[in-house]
Amino acid sequence: KDPMKISSLVTELGETSTHQDFKRENPKSYFGAGFFIFDLAEKAEKLQLDYFLIEEEEIVSFEFLESDEVSSWQMKKHDEKIAIMKEQVIEVKIDIDDLEEAVHGAFREKNILMKPNKLIAILKENIWNVTVMDAMLGIARVKIDCQSGEVLECGKESLMDFARVKGGDLGKKYDAVKKNI
Repeated sequence: KDPMKISSLVTELGETSTHQDFKRENPKSYFGAGFFIFDLAEKAEKLQLDYFLIEEEEIVSFEFLESDEVSSWQMKKHDEKIAIMKEQVIEVKIDIDDLEEAVHGAFREKNILMKPNKLIAILKENIWNVTVMDAMLGIARVKIDCQSGEVLECGKESLMDFARVKGGDLGKKYDAVKKNI
């Protein structure tokens, strides 16, 4: 399989009629972020490239869909307003196909024992924000500068911390129980 690169995906998308029509209608739009899910156990992936519409202050996502018959990029416009999204560089030191090894390196550095089976990676403002999950519902977060390769943050979290961050009732119950221990 070919190595997966941001620049290759952006180029591949740019060659589609869907994206060419989009660029004709939105010439000032630019690549602002990437969203990727890699299920390492199932060997499955989700690829999404987000473009920023300056005038509308909105994001348009292009998701890569693959089936036995056809592969294509599907466009979806989001209604939420966003004031600004910086343009994302596409020539990076730590690329999509480097993520798994970069995460393992960060884990070795912090003595985190975890066997990732899913990576959820967001590339935005030249930072990879990677959420790593294992089969035992362990969660770790790693932030990597995509241009220098420097690991900015790396730490393991519990599922309960993750639920609390999401603001759910489960997190509030966890906080209450934790307080009484």
